[in-house]
Amino acid sequence: MPGRTCCVFGCFNSSAKIQAWNKTVCEIHKPLLHLDCPCLRPYGLHRFPGRAEDQDVRQKWMKYINRDGFTVCGIHFPDGQPTRENPYPVLFMGYDCRVSRSLGRAILLHHIVNVDVGNLENLPLQTRDVGIQWPDHMDHNYTVLNFCSQPLNTKLAVHEQFLLVLMRLRLGLLFTDLGKRFGVSRTTASEIFTFWRPILARFMREKVIVWLPRDTLNSIRPKTFNKNYPKNTCIIDCTEVFVQRLKNLRKRSQTYSNYKHHNTYKLLYCIAPNGYVMFVSKLFGGRASDNFMTKNSGFVHHLIPGVEILADRGVTIKDILPPGVSLALPAFTRGCKELSEHKVTSTRRLANVRIHIERAIRRLKGFKILCHVISGRLQSVDEIVSICAGLCNLQPLLIRNSTD
Repeated sequence: MPGRTCCVFGCFNSSAKIQAWNKTVCEIHKPLLHLDCPCLRPYGLHRFPGRAEDQDVRQKWMKYINRDGFTVCGIHFPDGQPTRENPYPVLFMGYDCRVSRSLGRAILLHHIVNVDVGNLENLPLQTRDVGIQWPDHMDHNYTVLNFCSQPLNTKLAVHEQFLLVLMRLRLGLLFTDLGKRFGVSRTTASEIFTFWRPILARFMREKVIVWLPRDTLNSIRPKTFNKNYPKNTCIIDCTEVFVQRLKNLRKRSQTYSNYKHHNTYKLLYCIAPNGYVMFVSKLFGGRASDNFMTKNSGFVHHLIPGVEILADRGVTIKDILPPGVSLALPAFTRGCKELSEHKVTSTRRLANVRIHIERAIRRLKGFKILCHVISGRLQSVDEIVSICAGLCNLQPLLIRNSTD
């Protein structure tokens, strides 16, 4: 690991902290230590460019940091490390920038995104119900600003910042392109996306991607499920997103997917029978099996007796399911010359309803940022996936009515 302490003013990330982190127990892969688990480290330490041909890059590093040094941690790079797209440390630089923004705008922006549920009775009907929520008459204050300590200092209004973030996610536009479209620098566009990414991810996980109660699931279950899978609660599957090849050899091997022949992150995706996203796991290295991910993602903690899960044949988790939970899998063909008529029929029926998880994943991959090779730390990619999954829940239902 190059260097020992980040030279950015006010930053105390160091190799000693990484070594201490390696000795702690991973919350996802207990009882493994972080040193042995598939999780990527929180940040890397990167030396200043030292080659003769990199002197221009070194000068720009010094300009952004306002000092000369030896090491910069990955926290200060938009992609978590120097990349061809974002080679300079521009985030959280430890010094204040001049702001031409008035206080009145901050008050106005808070009003724009602030909605009091107590006033929902006065709103048009289409803003009150999307067919999946359960009754809740308590007064709440649903606003993304509750998830951040203070707004970002920039000339763009909050709704413009949100639009920039959505364009980055949906269209996969580069920060240089976004900067030109919104009349700001590439650095500012990157800072806006980096600022709102963890805030929106937390909002989606706590307010939008939620596990629905059994009564709600029974009321929204399409008729196509009622005949053969009347107790079905969810459909699960795993999917992958491409990531840049990592410099660390051990991490590189843990993210390499033999199925995709590329370095990837994998996640467990879970939807309700009508397509509503109820659970998105943390990301795992592409080397992890579907069975391992299902067991270690926390998905099982949501299951209660009397429910039924639809999954692919690679998810064999019957041994860890709570009592009373059933698992429907396609018939296994290994060791069988020919399937019985009953197994063929049940597999075909299962495939007819499991196709909805493929449609849900296809909708998730409709966000172009997930179709490209993503560069960045595990945490940043995990936040991007969470936001995209939450935005899928804000779209029209995958199965629009009970007759689909």
